[in-house]
Amino acid sequence: MRRQVTRQALLQKKSPQKALRGSPVATHRRSPGSFYETIVSKAGQARVCVIRKVGGIGDVLMVTPALRQLKKDFPRLHLTYALDMHSTGTNIYYELMKNCPFVDELVDARYVEHGSYDATVDVSAVCLRFERAELPAINRVDLFGRAMGLRRISDRRSWYQVEESEQRWAAARYAPYRSAGKTIVVLHTASMEDKRCWPIEKYIELITLSKDLPVQFAVLDFNKKYSSWAAHANVLNVSATDVRQMAALISEADLFIGPDSGPMHIAGAVNTKSLVLFGSVPPLSRINYYSSHEAITLSGLSCLGCWYKACPINTKCMKELDVALVYRKLKKKLGE
Repeated sequence: MRRQVTRQALLQKKSPQKALRGSPVATHRRSPGSFYETIVSKAGQARVCVIRKVGGIGDVLMVTPALRQLKKDFPRLHLTYALDMHSTGTNIYYELMKNCPFVDELVDARYVEHGSYDATVDVSAVCLRFERAELPAINRVDLFGRAMGLRRISDRRSWYQVEESEQRWAAARYAPYRSAGKTIVVLHTASMEDKRCWPIEKYIELITLSKDLPVQFAVLDFNKKYSSWAAHANVLNVSATDVRQMAALISEADLFIGPDSGPMHIAGAVNTKSLVLFGSVPPLSRINYYSSHEAITLSGLSCLGCWYKACPINTKCMKELDVALVYRKLKKKLGE
C-alpha cells in the first residue's frame, strides 16, 4: 500500500525523507534553513536577498506574503527582492513591486552579488516538485515561505497596491458605464499556458448571452485571441494597457472572470470578486487565500488537477466547461 503524504508533512521542516527528497530550500553556500537562521543570528539586522528568476505575475505576487512576514518579524531587516527584469521587454515585474512598502530594494536577478548579502535564497524552482497529481495541493505562498524558513505566515494574501492616481484613471474609464447603471466585469481571455485557457469562443458566447444584463465587460485580450471586440456594444476593449493600468482597472471593477493567471492574482491581491476557470491546476493551490475568489471547474472529470502532464483528451476540462454555468455564476454575483 502506498503511504499517504499529507499537506502538513510536505510543509514541515523535518518532513519524512521520502516526502521531501530534494528539499526546496536553496540558499547560497548555506545549509537548508539557514536563510532565516542567519537573520536570527544577526538580531534581525541582516542584509538578505530573495531571488525569483523566472515565472509570471502570479509568482512574483505569491512571494510577497513571505516577504511581508519577514519584514514583520524583523523590522530592521534590509530586504532585497531580485526579479526577472529582462525577458518581458517591458520590465513589468519591477513595475508590479516598485511601491512595495516592505521591500527595501529591487534588483535584476541576473546580477545578484551574493557576497553583498548576509544570506540569499533562490525560490525560482521550489514549487514544481510538489505540483503533482499524486500529492496534496499546496499553495505556492506556503512553498515560498517554507523555502525562506518561515514557520508561519500570518497574512497569506498576495500584496499589490494601486496608487490613487491610477484609481482615478481607472474610475474615469468606467464612469460612462457606471452612470448608465452598468456593473463592470473584467474578462481576461488567456493564461500564459494554453492548457489553462478557456476557448475564446466561450467568452464570445458569454458576452452574447449577457447582452440584456446591466453589465459592461472590460476585456483584457493581450494575446489577441479575437479581433472584433468593437462589434459588441457591451464590451470595452482595455487590452492596450500597461501592467499597472491593468491592475487599476481590475481593482475598480465589480467582478473578474478568467483563468488561472497573473491578472487573477492581481484581482486576489486587490480583493476584487472573481470567478476563476480551473482545469489542470487544482484551485486549492492558487486561490484558497483569496476570500474574494470562487473556482469554476468541469464536474465529473477524474483527471482534474493533472498539473503539467500532456493531455490525452484534448484539454476537455477547459473546452467543455459550460458557458451556461459561468453565466449562472455571473448572474448570482450580480445579485450579491
